[in-house]
Amino acid sequence: MSSKVLPTAQAVGKLIASLVGRNATAQPTQAFKQVPKGAVVAVCVDEAKKTVAIIVADVAVAAAAGASLAMIPASAAQDAARNGILPQNIADNFREVANVMTSLFTAGSGRVVRLAEFAVGTVPEEAGPVLAGPGGRLDLEIEVQGYGKGVLSLLVV
Repeated sequence: MSSKVLPTAQAVGKLIASLVGRNATAQPTQAFKQVPKGAVVAVCVDEAKKTVAIIVADVAVAAAAGASLAMIPASAAQDAARNGILPQNIADNFREVANVMTSLFTAGSGRVVRLAEFAVGTVPEEAGPVLAGPGGRLDLEIEVQGYGKGVLSLLVV
């Protein structure tokens, strides 16, 4: 099975909703031209430790999903989105969200995919070729009920 298989918007929304215990929607949106300032970039690898996918989340969606996962007040997520800075505790929670999201790539590719790198505000070296490459891409506006919305992008090699 090809590693370029992307999940559907519905599958992403359903996964986030099940994780955070709140309604979450995922709608296709325009691709970003460059990684947003302060964004989270997660690098996903296969069994051979080859980069096969990356997850890019702007501060707003990382804050919404990360805060709601741990039932941190929505105002903390909204403050982070407004300030463009992801607090460490919310970033740690979003890391768990990204870790579980690797299952979306495993299901589509037929091989085990795991989280290898997780960076807040920087782009890991391994992500560069995927961002610049011709692989598959899914750009979504994610809204977590009561916490806010932002852009999440999934890219595969």
